[in-house]
Amino acid sequence: MKNPRCTLRSPAAAAGALFVLLFSLAAAPTAQANERRFVYTHETETLPVGEIELEPWITVRGGRDGYYRQMDHRVELEWGVMKNVHTAFYLNWSATSTVDGDSFSWQGISNEWKWQLADPSADPIGFALYFEPAIGPEDAELELELLFDKRIGDLVMALDIAGEVEWEWEAETAADGTPERETEMEYVLE
Repeated sequence: MKNPRCTLRSPAAAAGALFVLLFSLAAAPTAQANERRFVYTHETETLPVGEIELEPWITVRGGRDGYYRQMDHRVELEWGVMKNVHTAFYLNWSATSTVDGDSFSWQGISNEWKWQLADPSADPIGFALYFEPAIGPEDAELELELLFDKRIGDLVMALDIAGEVEWEWEAETAADGTPERETEMEYVLE
């Protein structure tokens, strides 16, 4: 069995890790964080005009037979564009370690837009539109969401209604050059 310590053998993985570390250190003297209440649900709140946030995400995956660890990385740079509108840019990649070795996989880039149309504190219910296109080496997707939330004192409730279309163009699934298309609808209430 391999030593389970974290190693970055791929030059691309090392460069990505170095970029995140340097950017985080540069932003540290003025760093602040907003409160994120939910894991799977977006709230309608947007960043104030001119505000910028850097948010690194890491999802660790394991639990397979034998030695396996995958870390999905996502670095988000979010910016308040105008009143009640913000955008975010994401860099997405993953690193996998197995008994057979380590690998790095570039997943692509994505761009989020959120437009708040009603405030959950001032209006009867908060409402926002959410739009996120993404493109990577093997697929592209478009996510559209309707966001609802309500604050009553310390109680916060949120509902996301999401639709997603994904196109995959792997060689074995698209012999005629037409990408394989998959659609999904879901809602999350927290």
